[in-house]
Amino acid sequence: MKDNSIKLVILGFTTILILMFILVFISQHQMRQNNQVLSRLITDTNVKIQMANTMRDAIRLRENLMYKMQLTEDVFDRDEIYMQFLDYAGVYKEARRKLLKTFLNDTERSAIKQLDRITAVAQPINDMAAENLLHNKNLEDTRYFLRDSKTLQKATLAVLDKLVEMENQVSMRANLSAHKHYQNTSYIFYTLTIASVFLCITIIWLVIRNVHKVNQKITYQATHDDLTGLVNRYEFENRVQTALQHSKVDNSQHALLFMDLDQFKIINDSCGHLAGDRLLQKIPELIYCCIRRHDTLARLGGDEFGVLLENCDIDQAVLAAEEIREKILNFQFLWEDKKFSIGISIGITAITHNTSDIQQAFSSADAACYIAKENGRNLVHVFNENDENLIKQHNYFHWFSELTETPDTQNFQLYFQPIVSLKEGSTSSEAYYEVLLRYIDNDGTVHTPDKFLPAAERFGKMQLLDRWVIKNAIRIFSENKAHVHDSKLSINISGRSMSSDTLPDYIQKQINTFKLKPQQICFEITETEVIASMDVAIALMKKIKALGCQFSLDDFGSGLSSFCYLKNLPVDILKIDGAFVKNIPHDPIDRALVESIHNIGKIMNMKTVAECVESSDIIEMLKQMGVDYVQGYAVSKPLKKLPDQPFKYINT
Repeated sequence: MKDNSIKLVILGFTTILILMFILVFISQHQMRQNNQVLSRLITDTNVKIQMANTMRDAIRLRENLMYKMQLTEDVFDRDEIYMQFLDYAGVYKEARRKLLKTFLNDTERSAIKQLDRITAVAQPINDMAAENLLHNKNLEDTRYFLRDSKTLQKATLAVLDKLVEMENQVSMRANLSAHKHYQNTSYIFYTLTIASVFLCITIIWLVIRNVHKVNQKITYQATHDDLTGLVNRYEFENRVQTALQHSKVDNSQHALLFMDLDQFKIINDSCGHLAGDRLLQKIPELIYCCIRRHDTLARLGGDEFGVLLENCDIDQAVLAAEEIREKILNFQFLWEDKKFSIGISIGITAITHNTSDIQQAFSSADAACYIAKENGRNLVHVFNENDENLIKQHNYFHWFSELTETPDTQNFQLYFQPIVSLKEGSTSSEAYYEVLLRYIDNDGTVHTPDKFLPAAERFGKMQLLDRWVIKNAIRIFSENKAHVHDSKLSINISGRSMSSDTLPDYIQKQINTFKLKPQQICFEITETEVIASMDVAIALMKKIKALGCQFSLDDFGSGLSSFCYLKNLPVDILKIDGAFVKNIPHDPIDRALVESIHNIGKIMNMKTVAECVESSDIIEMLKQMGVDYVQGYAVSKPLKKLPDQPFKYINT
């Protein structure tokens, strides 16, 4: 019995040990399986959140690039921005592809299908808006496209936010499930052996630490830029929002800096994106030397950076910005055997209790940065609502919205100002009319070209306006029986149109359509525009003169070397700058200049026209000099329509 008891004890003990080892084996096996499931879940969740954030950033950056295309005048800059716009579409698609490769539940697939439906509508709208902005066409449609794009962007971002929130909840549930599982395992181990309990606790601690690290990594990736390690735009906006809330509570003042690298594209294009990325990684090291430890530096996208200076007034912000500018200006970037110097344009705005929202703050800082670039780059500019440059920019945007439609659908109107001969016995056939463009507001206000032409120049509308004027001036003139056989027309064309190879063909088409003699049409171009691109201007003038039309050089005498190049220009008529003409009764120098211009024109077989003739005394003096034609209020103000009878010789 004793032996049997020993055997039973040994058997029981052995059985217990075997059961313990079985339980330990089963527990370890379950733990390994759970770790694998958890690892896959964390990996998938990490990828899903990362891809969703990448898609969200791509959408935001595409929207920002379209906004920059609206502000950018330069064709090449717009083309560069457009290429970036297309690149971010690829980023979005690649992130979506990686997202679909992960394991997705029904809710997640439903969210992605909803996202695809929205992007199926949004993408063609965005692409059409971007192409229109690139080519400056259909700008009215573009305005609606941009409005629809913003609505669809909000819907897309809402779906992505929902998807990120779902993944965070999955991660949270996984953590809770893992924690509960390990608690049960530790209880089993504790009832068997102290060693098992210790082992269980150790494993739990290791797993929890690993999960915590994964969660920290996910959070970091959601709020930081992968390339530079700086906070991203999303996190930067949150911090600016917090600073704005503090300023409204305690009346504190902060400063927001928008910074854009100059010459970054040169490095990117000449050395490749790897060099560009390396430069972007160097920039934070330079900026951190110039700001305080608690200030926030962020990469906003591309070569744009932002700084939030908390509890900092504008004067201190300007000092910090100048220090940043100097630091980067003195920095030389080395890549292989090349050495580069760069600059940075910085815009500054204050964040106070008067700042309405972060959109106003960001818009103001961005506008200030844009003005810094416009003023020559590598400058610091502080936002000021009364800034003339800003007012000018806002005026451009006002006229941009006014000029989005084609001229045929807008309130443009042609006026006609007579140019009459001073020669005794001249006939009506020697009189002609300059065509003047006006814009009529809905309230009847008449705007002269100096109000809207600068905006038309900046936003690429001049060629369209020139062709509208040419077509309608020829049409109106051909329909007026009192003038069509006895007078001629003088039409202004801009420097932008002078570079158009198709302009002569367009003029020929209008002449043929309205059956007008080309000899009855004279085209005017200013002296300054001819000087700006002499070879191009001369080539086009010769082509247009070959059609039978004439050319008039407007504002002659305003250039410093007017007489030097005049003999090389195929010009028929000289229009003497009105700044000289209106002062000839009182200023002998202006009188001598006008007479000299007329004499030079006479030697070169050119007719002369005096502009800005405002009195009969001026007419008499011009007549004594032998000037051929006069134009101005003393003759006639601009007329809304051609008069019933042609103007003839004025007897003073």
